[in-house]
Amino acid sequence: MEPVNDYTLASRKMLFDFQKGEWSSEILGFLGIRKEQLGPVSPSSTVVGEISSYGTARLPYPVPVVIGAHDAGSSALGLGINPFNDGSLIGNNSGTWNLMNLYYKEFTDVTASAPRLTPGSGPVKGSCYFQAAGAVGPLFDWFVRTFCREEGLSAVSSRAVYDGSCQVRLLKDPMEGNGVLSGLSLDQNIEDIFAGIVESVTFPMKDMLKEFEHLANKRFSAMRISAGGAKADNWVQLKADVMNIKMERVANLQASALGAAINASVGIGAYKDYDEAISAMVRVERIFEPNPEMVRIYEERSQEFLGQSISGPCFFL
Repeated sequence: MEPVNDYTLASRKMLFDFQKGEWSSEILGFLGIRKEQLGPVSPSSTVVGEISSYGTARLPYPVPVVIGAHDAGSSALGLGINPFNDGSLIGNNSGTWNLMNLYYKEFTDVTASAPRLTPGSGPVKGSCYFQAAGAVGPLFDWFVRTFCREEGLSAVSSRAVYDGSCQVRLLKDPMEGNGVLSGLSLDQNIEDIFAGIVESVTFPMKDMLKEFEHLANKRFSAMRISAGGAKADNWVQLKADVMNIKMERVANLQASALGAAINASVGIGAYKDYDEAISAMVRVERIFEPNPEMVRIYEERSQEFLGQSISGPCFFL
């Protein structure tokens, strides 16, 4: 098989003009690189060959190999977001990276209105991808090692209460070595500290959602959520209340893997297009509606948090 890139990975290499869907002649010329050295760029569903064995194991029949896509981009497909999404759905892959993303029908320059959104290519030429993310996994790992090594994160998380009463806040970013826990008192327990940390990493999502709304120039009908963080019902409800948006948890929480399967199914012709594949393979398992009273309370609490945070909204790149 010849080396080949798909659009989502090619656009991550800083040598690709994703608006034109091709390697940048200007950048390659400056660096003295030929397009032939980088190989062709194809849709993520492209069948690039087949295999008849894996190591010493012979397969019963030749298996087609589909090029696939970047894992973050694949998660958008696994959440049911079409490559030419009209702005009705946005995704949240809530794993090691608390990733907010979507495919979009066209490139829009949001440098001024949404400077923290990272653009790229979708799986099909002409489609675009936007994301913003923050690393919450290392923060939770630190919390487990420091406070609840024996009990584990799931148990503490299940007891956390998100009702707007928590006073603990994580200010600035501990990933940068300058994190600060504020609002601690002798009346609080481990669940209060955890709830305060979770609220602190959730509040910035409200501003990130606004940046995506600037991109789409509309309100999204729902945010689809997957990955490990989606297992915590109380955190998913908190997100619905903080962002005032309907949260839809998909049945298959491994959205990136499901997105890869969707690419493959389209590539081998099991489904005629992404619409048909998504309709057949993506299912919403539960819907979390925002609670109007909690939306009001968390609007006030998030504004207080932004006023406290010296560096402004943190935890997102």
